[in-house]
Amino acid sequence: MLDLACGAGRHARALAALGARVIGVDLSEELVAEAFLRGGGPVLARADMRALPFSGVFEAVCLFFTSFGYFPESAEDAGVLAETARVLRSDGALLLDLPNRARVIADLVPESVDVRDGRRVTQSRRMTPDDRRIEKRVRVLDAGDRLAAEWTESVRLYAPEEIEAMLGTAGLLVEARCGDLRGSPFGAESPRFVTVSRKAR
Repeated sequence: MLDLACGAGRHARALAALGARVIGVDLSEELVAEAFLRGGGPVLARADMRALPFSGVFEAVCLFFTSFGYFPESAEDAGVLAETARVLRSDGALLLDLPNRARVIADLVPESVDVRDGRRVTQSRRMTPDDRRIEKRVRVLDAGDRLAAEWTESVRLYAPEEIEAMLGTAGLLVEARCGDLRGSPFGAESPRFVTVSRKAR
């Protein structure tokens, strides 16, 4: 099993604890190093999801927790799905966990402020003018109100029909659609859009 964009490895460790043979892959050298230090069973590798160093070896690939949609062009996202299909065995399956686009837009909170470990964290969110991407700016202020860190995240929000079309183009046939990782039916109010698709033989 491949945990793609595994970050610090929390899902890879959980899957390994259930007995799965897991490889966790992420582009971030820092997160792969952190996952390695935490241990827990998975094999770890650093790689770009657009060019994976495997071929036809996995029974399953997982993309958890909005790990998809960060590239500037949708063609790059489509390329990720094609790579996923390439590294799956015949009849292998992909679990793709995405936010429900309609719910994100409806429930968008423009700004929130939290205090974590004595630091004030401000998160500002907005949709781009074309309603295709959500952009989040994060600012972290220390106890003296000095800027300690700042970054921006931007992720493309795909409608369910767009994702299913992209999966089909990649040679992946959707078998299940859920509204969360517990397997709840997908609907307009679902927090997530989770698909399980299988590589066409």
